[in-house]
Amino acid sequence: MESVIFSSPYILCGYAVALVLSVVAVAKKTGFALTAISLFIFAATSTYALISGATLTEVSVCAVVFFIIYLIPAWRGRGDK
Repeated sequence: MESVIFSSPYILCGYAVALVLSVVAVAKKTGFALTAISLFIFAATSTYALISGATLTEVSVCAVVFFIIYLIPAWRGRGDK
């Protein structure tokens, strides 16, 4: 079975742009605007991937990566509590 995400350059570039924006937003603590743009690009790319025939498993693996990136600051900020 061939991956739809890896075979389509538009989907791959969409996820890459959203990933870079989310890493920059988390690293630089830029605020809500860059995070919202990243989430919008992720949602649009995921919708396009599902319409193009990607399985829910493929899209959910990408979603888990984004969730982990956005949870890192909460995990680091906790300290020893």
